[in-house]
Amino acid sequence: MILLTRHKEENLFIKKKLLTKNINSISEPITHVSHLSKKLQAENKKVFLVGSQQTLKTIKLKKNLKYLNKSIFFIIGKKSASHFKKLKLKVKLVGIDSTDLVSKIRKNKIYKDHKIEYLCSNINNSTLIADLKKTKKEIKKNILYKITPKKHFQKRTLSSLNHDKIKVVMLFSKFNCDTFLKICKHHKIQKKNLFKIHFITMSKRNSSKLIKLGMKVSWPAKPELLPMIKLAIKKYKSHV
Repeated sequence: MILLTRHKEENLFIKKKLLTKNINSISEPITHVSHLSKKLQAENKKVFLVGSQQTLKTIKLKKNLKYLNKSIFFIIGKKSASHFKKLKLKVKLVGIDSTDLVSKIRKNKIYKDHKIEYLCSNINNSTLIADLKKTKKEIKKNILYKITPKKHFQKRTLSSLNHDKIKVVMLFSKFNCDTFLKICKHHKIQKKNLFKIHFITMSKRNSSKLIKLGMKVSWPAKPELLPMIKLAIKKYKSHV
C-alpha cells in the first residue's frame, strides 16, 4: 500500500489516481488546518504572493473576492494558479516552486516598485522569505490559516507500518517530513521498518532529514503533484 499524508480532500484525488493502477492506499492526514476569517486589503503597488491552495478559502470570502479583482497575484504551483485564474483574478507570475518564482520576480521589471504581501500559514517558507528579501522588495507576511501537527497515527496506519504493509509514503513538504518522523518516534516504530519504505517527497530540499537518516527517498524532476504520483507508482511497482 501507499500512505498518503496530505489533507483529506487532496488525499482523495491521489487515491483515485492510484486506483486506476489498481494500487491501494491509506489516507493519513498528519496535520490539521484551521482557517482564519481575515479581510484582505487591496492596495495600489502591492502584489499578493500565494504559496498554497489553502489561501483560496480566505480569498473566496465575499468580503475579499469582490475587492481583489484588480489585485495582482504571484503564485507558486501551476495547479494553484489555475484555481486563481478560474476566479478571474490577475495572475501575473507563476513558479513551479519558490526558487523558480523568486527568479521570475527578480527578472521582472514591471512590478519592481510593488511591495509583496505573502499570504501564508503559521508554518511559512523561511527560504522563500529570505530569497525575497535579497530582491530588496518590501515584504509583509499575512497568516491566513494555521497548521497544527498531529501526534498519533490511526490504528490501521500504525498496524500497517509495524507489519511492513506500507511500501511507499508520500510526503509533501519539509514540515510534513518532520511531522511524520516525530509521529513515528512517538509510536516507537523501529528503524528497520522505516528502512523498508520508499519515501516520495516533493523536492530534495524537503527530503533533507530523510536523506540524513539514510532512508530510501526520491523526488520528481519537477516539484509538482502529478509527477510525484507517477514516481510513487513506479517505486511501488518495484516492491511488488
